[in-house]
Amino acid sequence: MGKEMVFIDCIWIGLLCTISYADWKEKRIPDKLLLGVAVCSVVQMFFLGKEEIMLRFAGMGSSVFVFFLILIAAPGAFGGGDVKLSAVNGLYLGAIPWMRSFGIAVISATIYIVYKMCRMQKIRGEEIAFGPFLCIGAIISFFS
Repeated sequence: MGKEMVFIDCIWIGLLCTISYADWKEKRIPDKLLLGVAVCSVVQMFFLGKEEIMLRFAGMGSSVFVFFLILIAAPGAFGGGDVKLSAVNGLYLGAIPWMRSFGIAVISATIYIVYKMCRMQKIRGEEIAFGPFLCIGAIISFFS
């Protein structure tokens, strides 16, 4: 991996950390930050082979398909920012790493909810920011 890729990876991780903070505080993911992740994804493709690029688009497609199914089964379960974040992370990671990252995100969000329930904090009807969990899952999946 060249220095260019490491630089792009660092920017991507920094953007994910910023997105996590913004979503946690405001329950909203700014489109400008999502655009930054998309730009990192596209720039990264200049350093990849054809097969790897196809896997990246498959990652984005997998993400959109999974969220489409979830939103049909449970309308309003996720916000638009979560869907867009997952799609650009799928484009950055590729299909298999995105699936792993989504699994990690769901498991970590579940642990957080169970923790809040054990502390007798109100959870029913409360919205949780899923963006930070998507970012955690993406970063862990990237390094594994």
